[in-house]
Amino acid sequence: MSVFLEETSLTYLETAKKAFTYIESKKVQTEYGIYWSLDESTDNGAYFDETSIYAGSAGILYFYLQLSKVTNDNRYLKDAKEALRYIQHRWETDRDLQLAISNWAYTSGYSGIGYVLTELYLHTKDTSYSDFVTAIGQEIINQAVKDEAGNGYYWSGAIGVIADSGTLLFLLDTAEKLSIPEWTTFAIEAGRYLLNKGITYPDGGIYYKGVKFGPEGSHFPGFPLGSAGVGYTLLKLYKASGDDQFLAATDGIKEYYEAIAQGDEEALLIPHNVPNDHIYYLGYCGGPAGIVRYFYYYYTLTKNEEYRDFYQKLLKGVLKTGAPDIHSEGYWHTHTQCCGTSGLVDTFIGAYLDTKDPLYLAAAKRSGLQLLGWSRDEPTDSEIIGTKWYQAYSRIDPDQITTAIGYYDGAAGIASSLLHLYQIEEHAFPIQNVLDNPFPVQ
Repeated sequence: MSVFLEETSLTYLETAKKAFTYIESKKVQTEYGIYWSLDESTDNGAYFDETSIYAGSAGILYFYLQLSKVTNDNRYLKDAKEALRYIQHRWETDRDLQLAISNWAYTSGYSGIGYVLTELYLHTKDTSYSDFVTAIGQEIINQAVKDEAGNGYYWSGAIGVIADSGTLLFLLDTAEKLSIPEWTTFAIEAGRYLLNKGITYPDGGIYYKGVKFGPEGSHFPGFPLGSAGVGYTLLKLYKASGDDQFLAATDGIKEYYEAIAQGDEEALLIPHNVPNDHIYYLGYCGGPAGIVRYFYYYYTLTKNEEYRDFYQKLLKGVLKTGAPDIHSEGYWHTHTQCCGTSGLVDTFIGAYLDTKDPLYLAAAKRSGLQLLGWSRDEPTDSEIIGTKWYQAYSRIDPDQITTAIGYYDGAAGIASSLLHLYQIEEHAFPIQNVLDNPFPVQ
């Protein structure tokens, strides 16, 4: 064995397997099924729910599903039914989820759980998964609140992908995969709530305020929090319905991003907060890694090359900061899917599969090398070596170091991006993209 780090497809795969071993060391068996302890994910403050796709069981199962598919080894799914049993226990006895904008949200609520269980059903054909997904979806519809003005339905009233748009995306996606046309019909009707929410931006275009938190008089442009994510949802509603009102509601989003972008003719960045934030996030939650999803998807629907060109300018902006090798302000020492390096891996892979430009493949591999370099092996309780990642997840408190295991915040998502690099190297397609990632899978 070489004493030097070797970046090969097998290194990616073996590191992902060792991440599985570490995550398994956090498994907790109860009389109601299993979950994974989040004791090293936080400093014991309030955190995302133990069942969520963001930090908990659903996201971990999503990684395990990918690992099982790539290796053709069902051993990685041996506890999936027990995890389902625990999630059902929570549904029946303690349904409210921690830190969820609404119980029906995607990253923090039941839409994310339902999305993962749908994928498990499609892989295993076990109807216990699809039966529970159906129960989730029906309750989502039952809990929808009709807008007083008659414009659609809402759940939290916040319209970002992190909130009600994510719920709409789940309904649309699952309706298609499980052949439930009435969910599509309801999602289209509910989505009309978005149609009158565009706000004129003084310097050009329109924007959507996706969340209710943040400094007074400001808004977040990032994909799950702002205009790109709402715009993406509008495009999905347009595709499902053929109703031009949804497409028309995206008019001005491109001009808004052009107005707030900073950079030069070849490379651009987007501020984390408008109007006066000087910090430029790079990741999914607040930066180009998420925002490009809207521009790519708009391009696929309309073949308008201006949108394809703009998303590439954003990615070149990421590279011009020195990422992934240099951690600028806004690209802290985080390795996560949400705001760190593994999210960049998947974005660069998607851009490469779209454009075939070797620039993006090289960037994905450099990002992968960062993840390999920051991985730390240690014995687990069974003395089998596992891998975890130390990181300053909270970003603005860099002295708080954690080793989270979830999909958006830790090892499960990091290891998934390494699996995707393995698949690229081995031409082992398709890659598994998350619900709101429209980039090619092969």
